Amino acid sequence: MQISDLSVLLVEPSNSQTTIITRLLHDAGVSRVERVATGAEALAIVRARDLHLVISRLYLCDMDGADLAREVNSLERALRPAFVLISAETNEARLEPLRQSGAAAIVHKPFDIHFLREALNSVLDHLEPGQLHIEGRDVDELRLLVVDDATAIRRFLSQLLHGMGIEHISEAADGADAIPLIAEEYFDLVITDLHMPKVNGVELVRYIRNESQQRSVPVIMVTSDSDASRIEEARQAGVSEFLHKPFDARALKRYIQRLLASD
Repeated sequence: MQISDLSVLLVEPSNSQTTIITRLLHDAGVSRVERVATGAEALAIVRARDLHLVISRLYLCDMDGADLAREVNSLERALRPAFVLISAETNEARLEPLRQSGAAAIVHKPFDIHFLREALNSVLDHLEPGQLHIEGRDVDELRLLVVDDATAIRRFLSQLLHGMGIEHISEAADGADAIPLIAEEYFDLVITDLHMPKVNGVELVRYIRNESQQRSVPVIMVTSDSDASRIEEARQAGVSEFLHKPFDARALKRYIQRLLASD
């Protein structure tokens, strides 16, 4: 798939911004752009037909773009469109919910065609991550566990992993739910969030490394946390690799290949 193949739904109430963004999309190579003004209109279209990408501003009249991204990523369907958020937000506390929404990319205003192309290329990586190839391993027999309290993130990651050819994916909504799964089943890889309400990612990793029967299983931790001390605490607990939100599909694929090739 190429940028020119993308079908895009733009969620933007402003006519002037629609003109600017549509022109930039056309300049980047996108030819199919449909525009709606509200989150409700966007959800109706996404539920009714297949699209590759939804691009939305952060603040809409009926919901914010991060909530819309979570709704799209939580839909019960095999293929969900990728999501790109456009925002002028710079406050770190307000950026956190955006990173937790499951967006493939966040484009910060003001932006130009260079940043838009980067976001579109990231979308292509999410839509078609490519088959995993791991010497000595049958990818379709790998068993992965995804642990995150956000349904949107779990489904986003599961769709991405399925796109790499991984068929056996279990999900847990918290570290507390993951522990009995790890006690009962064998996993080749665990992907876990850092922040969860009952048993957080660090506590889960400590359980895996110190109490479980699969103490050497590779663990990738997904996080938007920039606190160096917290990251170091997770590293000391036994995290194998860190993946930062918004997700880099190429980095995730690279980490899986490296960790399982050496497992």
